[in-house]
Amino acid sequence: MGADNSFKADSRVKAQMHISSDYYVGVDIGGTWVRIILANREKVLVEVTQQTKRRGTERAVSDQLKQLIRFAFSKANGDIFGLRGIGVSSCGPFREMASLEDTPNICDEINGWHIIPIIEPLREAFGENIRYRLENDAKAAALAENLFGAAVGESNCVYMTISTGVGGGFIVDGILCEGKNGNAAHVGHQIIVPDGPKCGCGQRGCLEAMVSGKSIARRARERLERLDVRKSTMLALSNNDLNAITSKEVFDAARLKDPLAVEIIEETVKYLGIGIINVINATDTKVVVLGGGVMKSSDLILVPLRRYVEEHSFTAISRGTEIRLSKLGDSVGTIAGLSLVMPGDW
Repeated sequence: MGADNSFKADSRVKAQMHISSDYYVGVDIGGTWVRIILANREKVLVEVTQQTKRRGTERAVSDQLKQLIRFAFSKANGDIFGLRGIGVSSCGPFREMASLEDTPNICDEINGWHIIPIIEPLREAFGENIRYRLENDAKAAALAENLFGAAVGESNCVYMTISTGVGGGFIVDGILCEGKNGNAAHVGHQIIVPDGPKCGCGQRGCLEAMVSGKSIARRARERLERLDVRKSTMLALSNNDLNAITSKEVFDAARLKDPLAVEIIEETVKYLGIGIINVINATDTKVVVLGGGVMKSSDLILVPLRRYVEEHSFTAISRGTEIRLSKLGDSVGTIAGLSLVMPGDW
């Protein structure tokens, strides 16, 4: 009997060791930074951030990922043989959801990159018996907000990021929408203003061309120049350098009641509201979660945005839909990567 009890105790210890030795990696690839988190069932163990490699061969980014993952295991004193999954959240577009293809802010004329392999180099380094997944960053963020953030428990939710660009992800009836080429939910490229400003995608009047951080700043500079405004809080905040105005100066000036800045923010709310109404009509979603750098100025956006959507939407569809702020903030990218591969019972 004593031997039997000893065996049971040893089995429990082995079970606990097995649980704690299963590791998952979340990766966020951006044009400026690569971020990695290493986690087990209990907690996030290590976070590592490094500037994105943009020179060398097209394998420079995947080589960087391999080095950072190994560094994270070393820092956590973890056993890399316990690695069970690597989820990668990145801006696209993608080729066969295994490589980045002509990805803006990473591929440029200097490095001459077109195809950046991600999954295959990781598989070569860490083995076949690991789960790998590459996904659009905004779609992965929708999954992260659904699992850990502002939309926990919601089977119908939308995530929209309003930052340098505008992107999104849809979860409908509990399923992350992919589309025929993995490009579903490009909400930033719905046309809001026909024949409006040209977007980076080649279309005109996209939501991204109207409400992204860069677009808010561009509209402010254009308005100041067209009206020949010599005195403006926006200019004062940028040392009277018109070209130095960013969205931050526009929001800061609006808080100081600068009339032109207030007008631009009101327009931004309107355009964003139209985009959200379109998304609600298309998805019949319960929750719209908003994140990204522009939403750091939610004090000027959220209340009037909710009011605009309520007043201008098709009530039979929008009734009961909530607009919420992201709860994951700047960590959404790496948590999004982790969400792609973590076990369903976590």
